[in-house]
Amino acid sequence: HQFNTATEADTVNEGWGFAAIAAVAARSSLAGQAWTAQSGQIDAPASASVGKPVTATLIGPPGLDLAGARVTWEAAGVEPWAGGTTFTFTPTAAGPVWIDCEAMLPDGRRVIAASDTTLSAQ
Repeated sequence: HQFNTATEADTVNEGWGFAAIAAVAARSSLAGQAWTAQSGQIDAPASASVGKPVTATLIGPPGLDLAGARVTWEAAGVEPWAGGTTFTFTPTAAGPVWIDCEAMLPDGRRVIAASDTTLSAQ
């Protein structure tokens, strides 16, 4: 099956729709608002046991509600996970474990955090 995207109605309509959304967004009061990712904090226990679940929580900067944010979490030896402001993982080896995350709010603003202490899996 071959497709000619220049003659596909959906492709043209999607292009016009994107252009319309971009034009409306450019006229909003938020168009000129500069935003730099703010720093959050990760609350995690100072130590844990290998094979036992550990829960880390993202704490946002004061005055910023993270309730609707999509948070991507990463930790040493664990596959990245996207979800909410808490992350539960199981350390698989003894030694230092790092944790970091990035929260994206519905309006596109971001909050980033990294563990400043080492989580020792005992």
